Amino acid sequence: GPGGAVIVPNLINGYPVTSITQETFSPGTSLTSVIIPGSVTNLGNNELSSCLSLMGIYFQGNPPNLGQYVFNGDELATVYYLPTPGATIWGATFGGLPTALWEPFTATTNADNATVTLTSYTGPGGTVTIPGTLNGLPVTSIGANAFTANVFVSALQITNVLIPNTVTNLGDGAFQMCSNLAGVYFQGNPPSLGANVFTGDNLATVYYLTGNTNWLAVPGTFGGLTTAPWLTVNGGTDGGDYS
Repeated sequence: GPGGAVIVPNLINGYPVTSITQETFSPGTSLTSVIIPGSVTNLGNNELSSCLSLMGIYFQGNPPNLGQYVFNGDELATVYYLPTPGATIWGATFGGLPTALWEPFTATTNADNATVTLTSYTGPGGTVTIPGTLNGLPVTSIGANAFTANVFVSALQITNVLIPNTVTNLGDGAFQMCSNLAGVYFQGNPPSLGANVFTGDNLATVYYLTGNTNWLAVPGTFGGLTTAPWLTVNGGTDGGDYS
């Protein structure tokens, strides 16, 4: 391929990818980052060696078995892992490279110095739960293109998004072209919207908690998406277990 940021698929021809064979990416002088899915349990000899521009190797699962010289010559690279229960088995180094926690969200402090704007998402996709606080401050805005201008995960991999009640604004194009997005779940009242927030998200529905009465003023759509109550699994009141 052309190099740059590479996402290794977890399925090829319908079968799980469990191994990456010897020298698949070697030498890959134009490779800058690689995401390796949790299905992979083995990396072959010289797998990512001599990737002189490689900065990050992002693992979505537990540490795989390593062949010889897997990261030989990758002096600039860091191994990143997700904050999951399996993270406890990651050491300070892996294959001779330093390791670090893979933080899926970045944020900038707003002008009030009391709140933050979420500026990017670099997590593995699937169901994304946006935190109510980042850097110790409430998240009040989702920035422009926060979930689309991303070299680590394709917008196609995001299937659901849960938005906390601290958020009062969604920036321009925040979730545009997340074409497999099925549900956007709001825990609070409807935020203000920039332009093209949900453009291209043709499968998505906006869900709201019925106790937040400001949604009653939204006439069946929000940002161009159909709205529906976010119901409890067992017919309980708001605050229970949700689908």
